[in-house]
Amino acid sequence: MISRGRAGKTITQKVLPKWVTFVVPESQEQQYRAHLSNPIMTCPDDTLGLGKTRNFVLDHVKTRMVAIFDDDIKCVRYIGGAQSRPLTPEEVVFVVCNMAQMTDDAGLHTFCFAQRNRMTFDPHLPFALKGTCSGFIGIIDRKYRFMENRLKVDVDYILQNLLYDRVVFFEGRYALELYIDSNSGGSSLFRSEDKIKEERAILCKKWGKYLQYKETRALKHQQSRMIVVPSINVKRTQSLDI
Repeated sequence: MISRGRAGKTITQKVLPKWVTFVVPESQEQQYRAHLSNPIMTCPDDTLGLGKTRNFVLDHVKTRMVAIFDDDIKCVRYIGGAQSRPLTPEEVVFVVCNMAQMTDDAGLHTFCFAQRNRMTFDPHLPFALKGTCSGFIGIIDRKYRFMENRLKVDVDYILQNLLYDRVVFFEGRYALELYIDSNSGGSSLFRSEDKIKEERAILCKKWGKYLQYKETRALKHQQSRMIVVPSINVKRTQSLDI
């Protein structure tokens, strides 16, 4: 897990086993140790932003597969059947290892949870080959690097994979429940409306017609509001009329 400025406020450690490592700034190590029993790896304080921090993890974690969780995940939930339920920490590890194995067997390098929930799950589509990710990304080998934007980096990483690997493995039977853009610390330390627009413009210039941002309605704190979300315009499946 990567975390910054959230000592005592992180929640993902309740979802995962105690041996999962936190990556935090050097100057905040003792603050985190006061609240966590997990192993802690430190990064330089000037490793600012999501892109640089994730590249730091790729450079310093020596295992072939790396699973990077955000620190504000409420649960990993099974949504593939009538009996939806949160997974235990041991089950989460099993699911991630299974995702990694399927990804590696397919000769791919990145795996994620599809952006689905109990209402949008389709039993005919248990996995997807493209999409956007949030809260988690799994990486095998080090074929790609994160761009060093401070906020919007995942969509660029996914598009790199789609360009060269052609597809990304998105698990659709399980879903993350997390706080998005609403927690203090972390990326909120750099987030402003102007910074978000600047980084969206960088991504749109780089990827052109293959990336769009669209307004959609979302529910937050029991209130409906309009949000802007990325949409990847890359066709990877056939359209069939049955």
